[in-house]
Amino acid sequence: MNYILCAVLWTEAKTPPGYAAAGIFSAKITEGEETEYCSFMPDSYGSAEEMLEDFLGFCGTEFMLCLWDGLSAGRIKKLLDANGFRHPYVHLYHLQKVYELTEKKCRDIRKRRIMQTRLEKKPFYYGKKSAAENEVKWMVSIFDLLDLSVIEKKPAIDFTEQPSNQYFVFKNGKCFHTKDCRIVKDASVSALRSYTYYAAAVDAGFTPCSRCKPENKDEQTAEMMRRINAEKQKEARAKHVAGYVPPKKKRKKPLNVYKSLAHMCGLYGLKFEKSGVNVFVASETGKYRIAPEDTPVKLYELIDDDYSFTGAEFDDPYMAVREIVRIDEENRKNK
Repeated sequence: MNYILCAVLWTEAKTPPGYAAAGIFSAKITEGEETEYCSFMPDSYGSAEEMLEDFLGFCGTEFMLCLWDGLSAGRIKKLLDANGFRHPYVHLYHLQKVYELTEKKCRDIRKRRIMQTRLEKKPFYYGKKSAAENEVKWMVSIFDLLDLSVIEKKPAIDFTEQPSNQYFVFKNGKCFHTKDCRIVKDASVSALRSYTYYAAAVDAGFTPCSRCKPENKDEQTAEMMRRINAEKQKEARAKHVAGYVPPKKKRKKPLNVYKSLAHMCGLYGLKFEKSGVNVFVASETGKYRIAPEDTPVKLYELIDDDYSFTGAEFDDPYMAVREIVRIDEENRKNK
């Protein structure tokens, strides 16, 4: 199984589905092999069909297309359908929700700290090629921390609720269904494949289900989306003329490691004192110094009125505190 991590640059276009890809930046992760990076730019191809055909050739025969948010996944699926690639390619589309489920299951404090730190480093790009490439690399670093059992059990998070997934089929089935069909509701998500358009399901050789009786809503959906987009553009122009400036999004403040260390020391019965970038921790049998912001974190012990390096190095300051607790317990046993 290949996992294809993607960051797509979008450009407005008058042709359906209303936008086109200005560039697809991807990374292919295969178990036991090195991560392979590749970018696909429209300037290098004669048409969008050629670019998408080359992109799908890079993905392989069996793959899951992974994007950070569901909006981009829905767009790229419609783009594939609009250019004649009418296949249910997007099986895994919402890495952000997989990340949230992984974080809830994670009990390792160190791993959760690493996940939160990497999440805060997510690059923001607004049509910039270099930033999109950085986002793919960032997604690869996040993917390494995800719980693969979550991905394997639920190949698509909110699969049936994704707006781009209108019609559903089974791997070896002959009919296509709506999301309200009882057969779909009782089915395993991993057994389902989806289509965006009614015509796409028919062209693939599937017939409408006799129970849920899917209706052809392609033209109705397209007309509704054109009307909604026209209203949004009109509202945006009015705001622009009136001098409206959208507020900047407030970024989350980074976690204060000193406060969390002080809380941890209090739980273990240690004395905590901060001085500049250094933290002084005192136990019943000794005094120690660490610098939480250093990489790696080195542990120093007070010997003869001077702090000497113990030779112990750690990936994070919390492991250093646990080492202090371990040393304190050993010293008390030896007394």
